[in-house]
Amino acid sequence: MKTSITKILLSCLVLMTLITTSCKKEKDDPNITQFTYNKTTINSAAFPSFTIDSIDLNQDGAADLIFGTQRQTADSLYVQYEGNDLAIAVNDAPVYDIYSFVKLFSKDDMPPLYNDITENYRIGEYMAAKVGSLSFGADNKGDVYLAFGMKKSSSSADIYYGWIRINIAANYSSIKFLEGAISDIPNKTIAIGSK
Repeated sequence: MKTSITKILLSCLVLMTLITTSCKKEKDDPNITQFTYNKTTINSAAFPSFTIDSIDLNQDGAADLIFGTQRQTADSLYVQYEGNDLAIAVNDAPVYDIYSFVKLFSKDDMPPLYNDITENYRIGEYMAAKVGSLSFGADNKGDVYLAFGMKKSSSSADIYYGWIRINIAANYSSIKFLEGAISDIPNKTIAIGSK
């Protein structure tokens, strides 16, 4: 009797060990550094109004991205960005008039490498805009993913790729930076959402 109880307990222990080891989360990629942001910029002033702010995407103490919201009228709203040795992936062709907007990605998408012929990454462009009844870019879509490429310094030829998740309110009253990640390996893109 004692032997059968011991066998049953041992069998249960082996079974529980197998279940817990098979359910373990896959290890994060050691070549990717993940960041969590708690950055919200609010522009709820009356029209016209303008806000400007910056964010340190790789948290090295320097502002990597300067962005601003411009609320001219209820039908004329913009969010623009300017990178400091940083460029964001944009649509290959102009979306509105002569303007391109950031390219929106889905989780697990693999962004392209920088192409200097098509200029698929730009240092400055629009994140979102509303002109009359038309809306472009990342506004009113909930959380969206953007891809970026960053140089460690202006003189560097290497580009480090990453992604950020942001949310721009439909009425342009706020822009939130939620999370992001960057590869430690130069000149190689990483999948959107990878950690």
